[in-house]
Amino acid sequence: MTRSRPSVLRVVLPVLALAACSPGVLVETSLGAVRVTEDPDLARFSPVTLAGGERIEPFPEFGGLVVTGPEGGALSFEDRALASAALAAFCGGALPPDLSYRGALDDGASTWSSGPCPEAPPGPAAS
Repeated sequence: MTRSRPSVLRVVLPVLALAACSPGVLVETSLGAVRVTEDPDLARFSPVTLAGGERIEPFPEFGGLVVTGPEGGALSFEDRALASAALAAFCGGALPPDLSYRGALDDGASTWSSGPCPEAPPGPAAS
């Protein structure tokens, strides 16, 4: 009995389907690979100082970037350097504001997130 090789479609289609289900952009850094996803519903609470010196806390800002593992899982608190490198690469070399470790995933798990990219449109930096 001879064994036939699987067709290319039987191998490639499941991989393409999995890739289509993964939101965000896979970013490779020297520290490892992570996924950066834009989240318009991410609420960030930043203090605001008015012109007269009065400070208002918190003032919600919506929208930001969430950094997860390649498969979408939470990063550990110790992965700050990895998250920072990935966000800078995603934002064309500029580090976005408000890098924080917070519960940003649907299941309530904490991971690294930030405000949106400053000025430049999101996407991996060209190398």
